[in-house]
Amino acid sequence: MSNFSLFDISDLERGLDMCSLRTQIISDNIANANTPEYQARAVFFEEELSRVSGEQSGAFPWEKKPVVETTGGPVDIISEMTSLAKNQILYQAYSGEVTRHFSNLKWILDNTR
Repeated sequence: MSNFSLFDISDLERGLDMCSLRTQIISDNIANANTPEYQARAVFFEEELSRVSGEQSGAFPWEKKPVVETTGGPVDIISEMTSLAKNQILYQAYSGEVTRHFSNLKWILDNTR
């Protein structure tokens, strides 16, 4: 377990990376919606996060990698667009936290004499 650091934004970085990966997968699904025999893919991370969080292994959940798998069915455009909107909101939340983090650091530097 690492110590707290004012400069550590690795969790936020991983969250942004996860959102970027999910956006890429959703975009691929939408682009291939009319491709014959294309099976939709999805990023399964929350499920893995929940499973790991429930274990008493002591491993930090971010150490697990996201799983990209086919869903076994065709692309459902409405579902993909909904997932994309949800993912954009999550990305904006992570981005806002990064902005707040650096604004706080700037305030500390500006007001420390």
